[in-house]
Amino acid sequence: MIENGKLFSRILVASFLIVAAVFISSPQLEAGTTEAQGEFMVSLEVAPQEIYQGDTFTIIVNLTNTAGVDGIYEAKLKINDTQEAEKSLRVDPRGTGSIEFQLSKETPGEYSIDVNGLKGSFTVLEGVNPDKLSNNSTVVWIAVAVAVVAAGVILFLLLRKKNTNGS
Repeated sequence: MIENGKLFSRILVASFLIVAAVFISSPQLEAGTTEAQGEFMVSLEVAPQEIYQGDTFTIIVNLTNTAGVDGIYEAKLKINDTQEAEKSLRVDPRGTGSIEFQLSKETPGEYSIDVNGLKGSFTVLEGVNPDKLSNNSTVVWIAVAVAVVAAGVILFLLLRKKNTNGS
């Protein structure tokens, strides 16, 4: 019976040593650290793809972290091979996120986009956005309508005053 007890304790110690060896040899992450860049599925969106001079457009980098640990994605935005901006985002394990860049350009032409090897493009059209003109013309029409109503009210009050003084 004593030998069974020694055998059991030896098996217990050996099991403990095996578990400890596996634990020590496997890579461990401390709280708050991340695996280098994680593993990401990445896509790129540009909206709108055509703008007028001075209009704002958005570049969106959609991310899915396929790793089992947090990951940090660093997006480096280049437009026509010139670095314009850089942003990073921490994404939970198996989580999703997006990085947005909002920009505007004044010079008409075709522009190429590169975010960490993902390619896209957009076009800046010459002139002013006609939709903005229609918004401005709406404001003008509202101002004219207000002025006409105000003139009508003033005319009504003057005629009313003339009628009360004249009677």
